[in-house]
Amino acid sequence: LINHWQWFPSEQMTSREKGDCFNKVERRAFDLVLSHTCPYSWQPFDLFLPFVDQSKVDNGTEQFFEDILQNIEFKKWCYGHFHDDRWQNDRARMFYEDCVKLNSIMDK
Repeated sequence: LINHWQWFPSEQMTSREKGDCFNKVERRAFDLVLSHTCPYSWQPFDLFLPFVDQSKVDNGTEQFFEDILQNIEFKKWCYGHFHDDRWQNDRARMFYEDCVKLNSIMDK
């Protein structure tokens, strides 16, 4: 059924919810950010499925997280969604199957 896959608008945060969240975190510092997906600039394009038309994929959440990324301070950010286990950069860790101790993330 992959050819008939769809998402529903109710799966996304509303503009109001995004605004409320942004206002709560803007200009703040965090040790750790946990999210389902990542900021837009960190997307692992090498993991994108070749049969998915990316022009039809809603990346509003990634763009929202990009705004968050540009307006907070943080030590580490962990996320999933892309089905791989790796460090995306020196402060961003992608998870799929790995289970690690939190201090191993924070100490890197």
